Amino acid sequence: MHVEQIKDIYEEPLRFTVVVERFESKSLFNYIGSLPTKNLTEGLAAGILQQILLGLRELNSAGLLHGDVKFANVALRGGKSPGEIELKLTNVGIASSFAAADKRNKDMYGTPCFTAPELFSPAGKPTPKADLWSCGILCYVLLAGSYPYTVSDVDSLEGIRYQASRKDFAASIPTEPGLQHVSAEGKDFLVRTLCKDPTKRPSVDELLKHPWFEKASKLSTDEECSRKVFSTLLGHYVRIYWCKIGE
Repeated sequence: MHVEQIKDIYEEPLRFTVVVERFESKSLFNYIGSLPTKNLTEGLAAGILQQILLGLRELNSAGLLHGDVKFANVALRGGKSPGEIELKLTNVGIASSFAAADKRNKDMYGTPCFTAPELFSPAGKPTPKADLWSCGILCYVLLAGSYPYTVSDVDSLEGIRYQASRKDFAASIPTEPGLQHVSAEGKDFLVRTLCKDPTKRPSVDELLKHPWFEKASKLSTDEECSRKVFSTLLGHYVRIYWCKIGE
C-alpha cells in the first residue's frame, strides 16, 4: 500500500479528527535533508515518483482524489536507492470523492505552486489529472533543484495563476539549464505531466508505463540531480513559517 491508512474519524461540532496508521518515516523534505549530500540521483527521483503514482492509482481505484500532492504530504523511509525506500501519500483526510471534488471550492484545492492550471479557470473541475500535474511540479523540483516559476513567492496564488497559464513547458523543458543533466526520458516525463490541457495529460496508468522508470533504474546511483534541491525547499518552508508568524 502506498497510501496511509485511516483507522478512525471523530466528528465534533466545529472540527473532526482523523486517526491514521503509525508509519515511522520522514517527510520527503526531511528525507532529502537526511541524505549525506542532501541531493538525489535521477534514479532515486524516478523511484519516488513511481511510488507516488502507485499511491494515486490506489486512491483513484477507490474513487478518490488526493487534492494536495506536495513534499509535505509524502512520507518515506529507507535507504538511498529506489529498491530500499517505502513511500506513502499522507494527509489523505483531505481527499475527495470524484463527485465531491466537483463541488469543492477550487480556492481550497491544493497548494498554489502545485495547483494544476485548469483549477484557476472558473469552468475548471478537479479530476485525477490535477493530482498528476502536482506530481509533475514535484518531479521538476527534484530534478532541477528549483520551482518552474520565477515568482519570488511560490505560494502567491495570483503569481502562480499568471505563470501557469502562460508558460509553455513543452518548449522550455528540453532546453532549460537546470535540466541539462536529466535524461531525455526524464524530460519527456516532465513534459507529459505538465501538459496544461488535462484532456491530453496522461492518466496515472499511462504514466506508470513511461519508459523513464525503466531507464532511470539503470542510471548511475552516484550522479546527483541537483545540489539545490534541499536549499530550495528549505527556503520555501522558511517563508511559510515566517508568514504564519506574521498572521
